[in-house]
Amino acid sequence: MQPDIRQEIIKSIKKLPTLPIIFEKILETVDDPRSSANELQEIIKNDQSITAKILNMANSAYYGYSKRVSSLSRAVVILGFDMVKNIALSVSVFSMFPYKNEKSYFNKEQFWLHAIACGYLGKMIAERTNYYEPDKAFIACLLHDIGKVVLDSYFEDDYSKAIQIKAKENISIREAEEKVIDLNHTEVGYFLGEKWDFPDELLSAIRYHHFPAEAPQQYSSLTYLTYLTNIVCQEERIGEGGSVLPVQIEPQTFAVLKLKDSHLELIRQDIQDLREKLETMIQAIHL
Repeated sequence: MQPDIRQEIIKSIKKLPTLPIIFEKILETVDDPRSSANELQEIIKNDQSITAKILNMANSAYYGYSKRVSSLSRAVVILGFDMVKNIALSVSVFSMFPYKNEKSYFNKEQFWLHAIACGYLGKMIAERTNYYEPDKAFIACLLHDIGKVVLDSYFEDDYSKAIQIKAKENISIREAEEKVIDLNHTEVGYFLGEKWDFPDELLSAIRYHHFPAEAPQQYSSLTYLTYLTNIVCQEERIGEGGSVLPVQIEPQTFAVLKLKDSHLELIRQDIQDLREKLETMIQAIHL
């Protein structure tokens, strides 16, 4: 490990651009229950990258339309308000991070599949239990591993070493990161979230999603929700999350989230039912 790598990473995070304005505007629609598809279109219509990816999704074989979809308004009708919002949120944040080396040990496609699957599963659990705001659950679960993208984008050689160590020693990526760079993706994600002025509740979900019992009590519900989606998506083999399986789910998870054991199989089926749509989404937005 380079002796100053930890400080280099922290300095690099401080130099990163501020949170994209479009992300902040979309978050405003999340917080406003009166927001509409028309308002969302107004936010994203001038962003060519996001618009192109939304059209790609609407034109994918998954939806099977014979005529090409060429307008954003038509795409919103086909995909639905939630899908368009979720694509826009994902693209607006993650496109900030360069992906320079196609031969990188970091499988970006599988990473995105895991992140987006976690986002959708978090939202579905929130809706199923009527316990937490679904859109906020989506955002927390989507962004829980954002520290990995920072490490791969700006410290690619060191992160490739960590990925190799994970495979060789059969340890979690978090443990391998600590061996190589003296901190892990949860800390890096937390530092980035601080820079971007994320709310404390979201910072907690990012920082403690492997050890939710350590989260401040007032933020435990969102942190445990993020923790659970991370494990379930890994166990269901949807994308790559970086843990060594099997992982024992902490018993208090069900009490905090007011879930029953019987809900777990329904949750697993929920995400499997979405697998094809999520895989199509990854191909369409190709982050």
